[in-house]
Amino acid sequence: MGISAIVFNTVILLSSIMLLVTAKRITDKGPGAVQWRGVLTVLLTVAVYATATLPGAVYFIGNMFVKQPPSGVFHTYFFRFAAFLALLNVVSNFYVYALTLPSFREFLKSRMKRILEMLSREDPEI
Repeated sequence: MGISAIVFNTVILLSSIMLLVTAKRITDKGPGAVQWRGVLTVLLTVAVYATATLPGAVYFIGNMFVKQPPSGVFHTYFFRFAAFLALLNVVSNFYVYALTLPSFREFLKSRMKRILEMLSREDPEI
C-alpha cells in the first residue's frame, strides 16, 4: 500500500505540473483564455491531497521493514497522525472549493437560504 501511495502521489503531482504548464502556455497565447480560479482549485486540492497521504505512505513503507511486533512511538503516534491527515483531506475539499470558487459559495448561499425558509415556515409540510 505504501509504494502504491507514493506512485499515485507522483502521478497526481506530475499531472498537476502538466496542468499548470498547459495553462501557462494557453495564457501566453492570449489573455483571458484560462480560468485561473479553476487551476488554483485543482492545485490546492492536489497539494492538500499529497500532504495528507504522504505520511500514510511513509508509515506503510516503514512498517514493511519492521521485523518485530508493532509498538512504540512510530506505530502509535505516527499512525494516528497519518490517519488524522487522511481524514482531514476529506474535510478540506469543502473549504478549498468554498475559498476558491465563487460559484460554489453562491450555491451554498442559495441552499442555506432555502433550508432556512423551510425551517421557518409556520405549518411544515410533511
